[in-house]
Amino acid sequence: MENEAVWAVLTLVALCLLFYGPWQDVCTDYARQVMFEKRDALFDMGVRGEIDLGSPQYRTIRSSLEKGIRFAHELTLPRFLLFRWNLRRTNLKRSESALFDAIAMIENPETRRNVTRLVGEAQLALILMAMAKSPLTVVISIVGALLIKFRNGFKKWIREAVQPLAEMVQIEAEYAPSSVSDSYVS
Repeated sequence: MENEAVWAVLTLVALCLLFYGPWQDVCTDYARQVMFEKRDALFDMGVRGEIDLGSPQYRTIRSSLEKGIRFAHELTLPRFLLFRWNLRRTNLKRSESALFDAIAMIENPETRRNVTRLVGEAQLALILMAMAKSPLTVVISIVGALLIKFRNGFKKWIREAVQPLAEMVQIEAEYAPSSVSDSYVS
């Protein structure tokens, strides 16, 4: 019994070391990589002439993505929630962000949609990173995903699992003797 307790404690320590060590770096590196890709995609849009590389909008959007890249290693779920609370407390509105103002000033609607999508994907990567860095959020997310899966697909899953069994039961019922004197039909 004592040996099992020691192994349980050692396993817990190893998981904590893994989660608060390399896992944090993996999450941050993933988010930063996504941010780099979105920044590069914005540059490619400029090279193709979809957005002027010298425009204030381009510089503001690019600068915002670069700030996100630098900020990624600091972002955790508690900090994210604290920032959100502080944002509400100061009544700062999303429209007051220079990033969203710059996107809104892009004249071409298709380019504006593409830039909005790029920025949204970059921001989503940061949010997912913050969530993945939190053990509590990881557990809640797994349980939530399973609940959603079962809620949305539970009936289908039950049908798929039960139908072959129901068919076997029906075949057995059809070939089963209906009275003591009946025998199985060959």
